[in-house]
Amino acid sequence: MISKSAFCSPERRPIIVSRIVQTTHIEGTRLTLEEAAGLLAGREVPGADADDVREVLSFRDAFAFVSALLNNATWGPWWRKDCSSVGQARTGWST
Repeated sequence: MISKSAFCSPERRPIIVSRIVQTTHIEGTRLTLEEAAGLLAGREVPGADADDVREVLSFRDAFAFVSALLNNATWGPWWRKDCSSVGQARTGWST
């Protein structure tokens, strides 16, 4: 399991929680910003749909995995280069 502390540092938490809520709402979850923040802080959310809880926690784990890759000395440079070239090919934007 990837460290949740790196994923949810205090200065990044509001931005990441907001992104998770917005992204998972596209998938159909009905959790509020406060409920998602509670889940990410390790609290139970009474009455929350189990699928919604699983979706939010899975998104957190995937985001933490990619963050770890980007910060890894071996994989980070390759990952950033590969993602950048894909973005340029799709959008024409340069990073």
